[in-house]
Amino acid sequence: MSELERALRMGDGENHVETRFYLNPFKLWSLVALLLGGAFFFAWHAVRAGWRPDTPEAPGTLALGALAVVLFALALVFRREARDPAPALEVTPEGLRDRRLGFVPWSDVDNYRLRGGMFTPCFGYDLRRGVRPERGALFYRVTGTLAWMGGLPRRNFRKAMIVGGLEPMLEACRAMRPDLERK
Repeated sequence: MSELERALRMGDGENHVETRFYLNPFKLWSLVALLLGGAFFFAWHAVRAGWRPDTPEAPGTLALGALAVVLFALALVFRREARDPAPALEVTPEGLRDRRLGFVPWSDVDNYRLRGGMFTPCFGYDLRRGVRPERGALFYRVTGTLAWMGGLPRRNFRKAMIVGGLEPMLEACRAMRPDLERK
């Protein structure tokens, strides 16, 4: 074990780099509350318009109901995330332990970067072409395609959702594998 790895594991003095990163529970629960409020709002309007078929809102009843169901489903997903006490990302000398994707060895990571957007700075990483994560392959493909279209890393973490911000994530990855950083 190298001196740097020993310092990171033991947390001695100045060389200590945080290696576990957690989602912000307050923001997750706030998001759950907003999504549930939106679902209730659209469900109420869908039911109200369904009772009066002669109103101009009646044709949009199905769309309002579908939107309510989608918002409710998203609230359940974020509720599950808020209740999970595991770190969102853990940086180790062997690789990254991502709560959604499982363990990703450094040999499977193509690059990582801190990307500042206009409204949503994020930190993320890309897997090498052809590598499938341990779990969450569909999640990685769907969210990765959306992120790629926006010029972001395929697996990313938003600054507002991580306790302590993104800079410590970047520093932890730099401490383990500086050769994989992409600007």
